[in-house]
Amino acid sequence: MAFNGSGAFLPQDPPAYPAIPGEDIIADYFNAIIDDIISGFSNCITRDKQSPPTANLPMGNFKHTGAAPATAAGEYITYDQSPDLYFKLASKSANYTLVSADAGWMFLHPESDANDRTFTIPSNASVPFVSGDTGKATTVSFVNFSPNDLTLAINTDTLYFAADGTTGSRILAPKGVATAIKITATKWLINGTGLS
Repeated sequence: MAFNGSGAFLPQDPPAYPAIPGEDIIADYFNAIIDDIISGFSNCITRDKQSPPTANLPMGNFKHTGAAPATAAGEYITYDQSPDLYFKLASKSANYTLVSADAGWMFLHPESDANDRTFTIPSNASVPFVSGDTGKATTVSFVNFSPNDLTLAINTDTLYFAADGTTGSRILAPKGVATAIKITATKWLINGTGLS
């Protein structure tokens, strides 16, 4: 009998089940019950991923819990990774070079840091961020809340300024905000307020 299509596992019909005390076990009935159990287990998802789902799984208004943050394409993101909820903000009071995990983050040069700083976009050869020519695009934002300038530097790749198409590193003035978008493997586009 196995599952009924609505999630209920139904037993074999009598006389296979239930067994009657005092009666002999009949091989055909016994085998039918075991085959039924095997059929049911064969339609279950195992926790060690031996049997992945073969159809979409509705959650019935429940949640997946205890999930680890996504680290690769094809994995679903956790609540705290969702860009629709809030920016992931990292405050840096030192020179900093972006790493692969920084995609989608906002970097703050804090008000308490009264020093010029440089945040660097590394080369594609060093950190191959996803680019727009793949159908997706990496974005990284910068906020300069310090009283001093923040240099947004580029290594061997090209950083285009959206305001005029010029290339090279940029200066983000105090209270400025800018966002860089990776357009191709080696080309970024940046724009913002207080950017020169």
